[in-house]
Amino acid sequence: MLFTIVSKDKITLSMFVDFYRTLYDSDVQVVDLNTLISNDMIDSIVKSAMAVNMQRALSKDSTLLIKLKSKKNMTLEDLPREVVGSSTYVVQFGLFSTKPEVLKDKDGTLPAILERWETNIEKMNK
Repeated sequence: MLFTIVSKDKITLSMFVDFYRTLYDSDVQVVDLNTLISNDMIDSIVKSAMAVNMQRALSKDSTLLIKLKSKKNMTLEDLPREVVGSSTYVVQFGLFSTKPEVLKDKDGTLPAILERWETNIEKMNK
C-alpha cells in the first residue's frame, strides 16, 4: 500500500509518520520528497522506491509512505502522476494544522485511520 502525506508543515508531516509507525507499521519505509524538484523527478523517485519496496508497496498489510513537503496547498491535479496513480491514500495537511484533508481514498478505510489520528491529537492537546 502506498500512502502519501502532503503538507507545507514539516512538523505535521513528521508527527503523522511517527503516529503511523507507532500504531500501524513500525518498519514502514518513508520516501521524503519536496516540490522543489520537478514532477518528472518525483515520478522517477517514486517508481524507484516502489521497485525497491515492491512487496511492501503491493501489500495490504505493509506500507510505503511518501512524505511530500509542498510550498502551497495541492490538489490531485497538482501532484505528480505517479504519486496520484500509485497511492492508495493521499492526505494533505494545511500549514500548522493537524486536520487532514482527504484527496484520495481508494478502498474506503482511510476514515478509521484519520479518526484515530484525531483522537491521538486530542489526547496530546489535553
